[in-house]
Amino acid sequence: MVTATSATPKISKKPSVARALEEGEGVLRLGPCWVPRSFLTPGRRLKLHPDDYYALGAHRGGIDERWLGSTTEAANDNRAEDEGLSYVHFGGERFTLREAIKVEGERIVGKAIWSKYKRWPVYSKFFDNLGPSRASRSPTTSRRSSTTRATTSRTPTTASSPAPPGTMSAAASRTGTSATTGCSTSARPTG
Repeated sequence: MVTATSATPKISKKPSVARALEEGEGVLRLGPCWVPRSFLTPGRRLKLHPDDYYALGAHRGGIDERWLGSTTEAANDNRAEDEGLSYVHFGGERFTLREAIKVEGERIVGKAIWSKYKRWPVYSKFFDNLGPSRASRSPTTSRRSSTTRATTSRTPTTASSPAPPGTMSAAASRTGTSATTGCSTSARPTG
């Protein structure tokens, strides 16, 4: 059965993970995973159709992130149940990568990583923000005599020294963002 590229495959109730791995010779085909953010403005470099940047409505925010290989839900207000999860497309159906990992984790991840983490330990994000996030700006209001003036103070941000390759800084550990690459990761360093 051939599925049109514009059609979304139905969600499989019984994922054929082993068959998908066998027929794909160890490679699972993942559909794109778009994540909106209400607190950022899309930079429009993700090459979406102009109507798709706010496809979920302005209240949800613009799509400015593409997640790759994600088994983690997006932490958004009013999000869809599966928002942020990558889907495997196989045989005209789809199932989450999270489900695939539950069924064939060691086979997909590899024995060494599976024995250490017992999960898919990392995913990547493409960020496409128009400008800095609101969190990096600190508006303040200053009142002098009878006049009110709004000022914007640029609060210096502190950055720790780059973490050595293969490690994460303390800030990256808390936020899940790599200080050296700007990529997000769901893996957390272990004690």
